[in-house]
Amino acid sequence: MIKTCELSEKMEIRGIEIETPYYHRTYFVGSLSEYDNANRSRMPFETEAISHIYPIYDNCKCIVSYGIGFKSGEYVEVMAETIGLIIHYRKKGERE
Repeated sequence: MIKTCELSEKMEIRGIEIETPYYHRTYFVGSLSEYDNANRSRMPFETEAISHIYPIYDNCKCIVSYGIGFKSGEYVEVMAETIGLIIHYRKKGERE
């Protein structure tokens, strides 16, 4: 599990990548999700752009998963202990 001190309250999650030998998924705020960056293949069931990504905590203030919200109102959850998980974040208020 990831402690909250590792992801400061001053940070904003901008994207999540899951990279394994079998596939490479990406979720970035403002973009459509992709499952293969080499040919920019889109996930067929997630047709809307991603509106926000946020950590989900347990009772001990540890991050157990990440919620990914789409503009359509649908959500996907990625477990924090997923193999090959890469979190992209920046300081809140910082420009891209």
